[in-house]
Amino acid sequence: MILIFSLLSLSSLAISGIHLAHAAGNSVNIISNPSFEQGSSPCTFVPGQQCPDSWDFATCEGVASATLATDQSQWTDGPSSARVSTGPVGPTGCFPGNFTGRAVGFSQFRTSLHPPTNQGYNFTTLTDDPNEFSFWFRLEPYNGNGMAGFEVRLFGAESLAEMDYVINPDPSIGNFVNSSQTHAISFTGYNYGQWYRFSRNIKADWANAGLSLSWNFTLLQFQGFATQTGNVVKSETYWLDDVRVYVGTGPVPVENDYAYWSFKDSNNNDATSVLNRTLTDSNGQTVAYTQGQSTLPPGPYYLQTYYRAYSPNNLILVQQIQLNQTNTIQLPLYPSSLVPNGYIALNNPVASLSVNSPDQTRGTIELQGSTGTQYIMLVDVPSGPFLIQANGYDLNQGYEWTYETALSVARISFNMASGRENITIVFQPPFRIPNLSFVDREGASLDSKIRFSIFDSQGRNVTYIPGAVLPPGTFYLEAYYAGFRIYRNNLASIGAPPVTLQMIQLDTTSGSYLALNSTATAILPTQFNSSQIAFSITGTGPYLIVVNVPKRPLYVEEDGVRTPNWVYNSTNQVISIEASGPGSFLVVLDQPGTSNYLYLAIGATAAIVAAIGVYAWNRRRRKPVGLRAGMMR
Repeated sequence: MILIFSLLSLSSLAISGIHLAHAAGNSVNIISNPSFEQGSSPCTFVPGQQCPDSWDFATCEGVASATLATDQSQWTDGPSSARVSTGPVGPTGCFPGNFTGRAVGFSQFRTSLHPPTNQGYNFTTLTDDPNEFSFWFRLEPYNGNGMAGFEVRLFGAESLAEMDYVINPDPSIGNFVNSSQTHAISFTGYNYGQWYRFSRNIKADWANAGLSLSWNFTLLQFQGFATQTGNVVKSETYWLDDVRVYVGTGPVPVENDYAYWSFKDSNNNDATSVLNRTLTDSNGQTVAYTQGQSTLPPGPYYLQTYYRAYSPNNLILVQQIQLNQTNTIQLPLYPSSLVPNGYIALNNPVASLSVNSPDQTRGTIELQGSTGTQYIMLVDVPSGPFLIQANGYDLNQGYEWTYETALSVARISFNMASGRENITIVFQPPFRIPNLSFVDREGASLDSKIRFSIFDSQGRNVTYIPGAVLPPGTFYLEAYYAGFRIYRNNLASIGAPPVTLQMIQLDTTSGSYLALNSTATAILPTQFNSSQIAFSITGTGPYLIVVNVPKRPLYVEEDGVRTPNWVYNSTNQVISIEASGPGSFLVVLDQPGTSNYLYLAIGATAAIVAAIGVYAWNRRRRKPVGLRAGMMR
């Protein structure tokens, strides 16, 4: 593909006066508003967008959605840069025609030279110097497909001659064909997200290309390409700053800048004594520099700030600084009461942070910040932690937290998932809430049948979170069956779960249980039916006995004697019996029925009748002695 560029009439561009270079000399910078900080006005070709004064912007070449803005978050010289987002290619053109299926488009950001007549500068008047033309740029792709290309176009004599510097061109934009009127030079290898300074000797390049030096240099244009091949769209955003073109006898002035900074903590106190720093340039190279000295070449510089020591693990801030002024940098550095004159340092600011030391064994840090933000926290601590938790969950030592012995600093990494984080640092072997479970005397699970609570020594309920670290003190575990407390023990004395409760199942069908509140040597059920429940207990007592019953009992016997020490709970269908010691117990639910009495009466009557019959029979068989003798005669 051979690229054909539309060359628009630029007579309508309003250009202001010449801006001198920062340093004095025979050569001067002829680019007006070179850092895009001298005001703005509606663009001539896109009135709905603002153009930096002395510059214009066009989107008609297939990139109707392209945008231009000044960006105060990115700069190399002064407080802002120009940002052009080219966007995708579409079926539009600068002149009437059918552009359906257009595959290549480009945005146009440009300035005319030598206003107001725009006659430009003869190429022979350009400074013969390797830095005669320079600018800073930064690239980012439009999507994951990579960029299409970034280009600088130099026009001579009302578009009669042209030289192009093409940066990172993708094959989708086509081929550049050199001729006696146009010449292109390509440059590759520029990474995304990094500022670069581009510099060339236009005068030498123009002559080496065989282009006539008699032409005037009239227009400088930056453009970003957009392409579409099938469904693959490529485009880019580019940033520009500090554009310079020098005329006059050389050399190009050498400019040196200075930098100065100071660090403040969250309370606006000087924090220099606990910080270390390095200064790096746009290539990430460390610059040896003494504050206040005018020895820095133009460009972006970044302070990398470390807490307590130079270490990648202690890096809390990377920030670009403004040159030729004092930079007061307030860090996310919060005074801490965990150690005298201590700090908590973060790599990102938070809305609030509070520190508390409930006792000598632990410290707590509560933060509110940005949801989803990954935080690195460096904490001055009195000793090496045994454990660090976030919101009650253990953090992994060696991965989510480490301890720097030489600095006595704990480094903690966490993601603030809900906008709030509670960090607990434990300085002694922790006493944790165990993962509790309960079984009866036979080992059957009771977890669905009982409830339990944990209390401190003051009777205050402790939220049950298995694995949570408890503060120093005494804690008690209580278990309840049918509303009655049947277990209480020091939490530190329960041993490894499961906890065995003094409960035994009376009936597998109904799931009825008998429960005691004190240890028994034996629990022996002897009868369980709809009329009576009988059991015996051996041990020392006293006992609170809880028994499931189908209804209110008629009476309860202890060792064969009726006892009044029982209560029926109709809600839970249990009775509770208070016994001073071991014994045999009978719970009577029904009196013997009338049919039983009838059977007893019939049996007794039958026995009497039988006895009478036997007696009468015997009487009939015996005769008086005298009678028998007479008959024998």
